[in-house]
Amino acid sequence: MTFNNTTRALTGESVFRDAACLYQKIYIGTGPDGTPNGTGRKLAVPAGTTSISANQLKQVGLNVIEDVLALQITAGP
Repeated sequence: MTFNNTTRALTGESVFRDAACLYQKIYIGTGPDGTPNGTGRKLAVPAGTTSISANQLKQVGLNVIEDVLALQITAGP
């Protein structure tokens, strides 16, 4: 994940998923049930290397690097 050192704003992210990996999503935070699977904030990750734009990160509530550090972020099915 990259960010601007001055403004702390996220500028993008690059993720890699092996084609054999069963986990195809990144879950941000937890849902009402307290589990990552219950969150409404998730990103699909196809096989291979994927670039995620700053705008896509904003859509799931990640604006500055502190947002990333404050939340549970995990992979899942």
